[in-house]
Amino acid sequence: MITNEKGYLVEIHSWENDGDNPETNSLLVDSEEKAKALIHLAKQATSCSDKKSNSLNIGNTDENYSDNYGIAEFMIQYPILIINNRLKKSIENLKFSEYNYIEELETFIIDNEIDLSDEFMYYNSTLLGHSEYYFSRVYDGYKVSYVESTIESKKVNI
Repeated sequence: MITNEKGYLVEIHSWENDGDNPETNSLLVDSEEKAKALIHLAKQATSCSDKKSNSLNIGNTDENYSDNYGIAEFMIQYPILIINNRLKKSIENLKFSEYNYIEELETFIIDNEIDLSDEFMYYNSTLLGHSEYYFSRVYDGYKVSYVESTIESKKVNI
């Protein structure tokens, strides 16, 4: 028996390189808040050549890309996306001052030996797909559907 749970189905369309190799991936989540956070995460993967100020612009960056502070800032804004329970509790309790935000964030990351890019990239690769050559594929659009009830189905041989 196959069970399809109720929740928000987030579908992300992406591409890599020069617009080729399109792909659509989806993830079912239990809350609208998490669905919105995932869409915002996917939008961080605009093409690195776009240079949008509200994005990390990680799409089509090479495999040596490194902006742990940008990724950490993003993940702290959306603790609902953090999978590691110890890490989730730590970040939910953080209160950074606006003036020293980056220094306090850096201290927290170093003191706790935390690499938030693993948490970020779990969702990035799940929703945008994997790239053979790039750190991240390029975000190209999304669709969200709400599944109202759990559906159970059986496999049949025909």
